[in-house]
Amino acid sequence: MTQRQRAFDDAHEVGTPPGMTPQDVDSRFELGRWFGKEIWPADRATLLDKAEELEAPEAVLVQLRTLPDRRFTNTQEVMVTLGLGVEESRP
Repeated sequence: MTQRQRAFDDAHEVGTPPGMTPQDVDSRFELGRWFGKEIWPADRATLLDKAEELEAPEAVLVQLRTLPDRRFTNTQEVMVTLGLGVEESRP
């Protein structure tokens, strides 16, 4: 690992919210970047249709296909349903 990569990794760790791993942060970004605020609330089919329309990567489509057929209010709710970490509430 190069010094530059190590510095990036260290910075990434520092910027990770409590309750989430760096991988959770990446997953949230990857899922969330395909959906604007106007899509919520949305069901599984709507999320999948939008992601397919925008040509989201197969990894995102695979995750969305595992969701139960119900309505979600936001990306965080999708993350919880997928078993991924979410940001802890701040006091």
